[in-house]
Amino acid sequence: MENKGEINFYWDKVGNRLRNLDKTEVKNIIADYYTNKIKVKDIITKYHLNILSSQLIKEFPPIVVDKKCPYDNEKMIVNLHSRDGLGLSGEPYCPICGHQNSQYCRCENCLEEEKKYLENLRNKVRDTYLVPKEKVKIEELTLRDKLLLAAVLKTGLNEETTKIIGSKLAEGNLSPLADMNKDILSNLVSKAIILVDPESSLDAFTDENFPEAYYIYKVDYLLNVTSENDNHDQLIGMLEYPKSEEFYLEPKISLGFWKELALAECIEFLNCRMKAVGFNFNPGKKTNLVLNNLLNNFSIGQIWRLIYISVAYAVQ
Repeated sequence: MENKGEINFYWDKVGNRLRNLDKTEVKNIIADYYTNKIKVKDIITKYHLNILSSQLIKEFPPIVVDKKCPYDNEKMIVNLHSRDGLGLSGEPYCPICGHQNSQYCRCENCLEEEKKYLENLRNKVRDTYLVPKEKVKIEELTLRDKLLLAAVLKTGLNEETTKIIGSKLAEGNLSPLADMNKDILSNLVSKAIILVDPESSLDAFTDENFPEAYYIYKVDYLLNVTSENDNHDQLIGMLEYPKSEEFYLEPKISLGFWKELALAECIEFLNCRMKAVGFNFNPGKKTNLVLNNLLNNFSIGQIWRLIYISVAYAVQ
């Protein structure tokens, strides 16, 4: 430790083994340790100290530095390092509250500030997503709404049937394609059939445009549908398992749903096979036209076989 002028020690934190010595003697011990480079065991003998060699450095009083605690306005202190160290030991800290000028400080004041900050963020989320919305009546749902909502509930509904978990939607493969997943969720949210849960993790909302922008698989969702009898369990049952008769009554619409999903499954399989053989491929309009035409004459399984054989031939 270089002696750059008078060093201001914080004597209130001198170790118990040195506390009975006068300040001049403690300064001499510190000088012998750092400046004169005397061996620790010789210092202990010289000053008749009852202490282990490894503990001597811990008895030295901290040094007062030219920084003030933002909470107590007290000058901060820093512990001395061992003689083999490269600098002062650790970050300066407040002798009153223990605050450090670091983003990792966990003093009571910083924890309280963090708590207030997080509460403020939570209130912003609640103000944005707790806007009272009229519930959507089950009779107002279209066949497409019912199909999409059933897929979402089957994939992401929690065990208590109180909310839809975003992470479960990501893990459970809501649909064959990522873009289709986004379309399903954005469609249901835009119609207020499901709502963003205002108690979702704060990490689910982006820093930019907070809290309007969010990650669709990190937020949770709340069901915003009601029925005449308002029985929650019966409502969940009707929505998660819609009656097949309703889809039979609209065969053209139902066929359209099937072709949309079948096309997505074929594209998913095509992407899978192309990746398996190391090809980069981005299916576009032409691929969609070809697959849509095949779906008029073949089943999904037959088309998968055609894809498998065609990719294998291409590789050869």
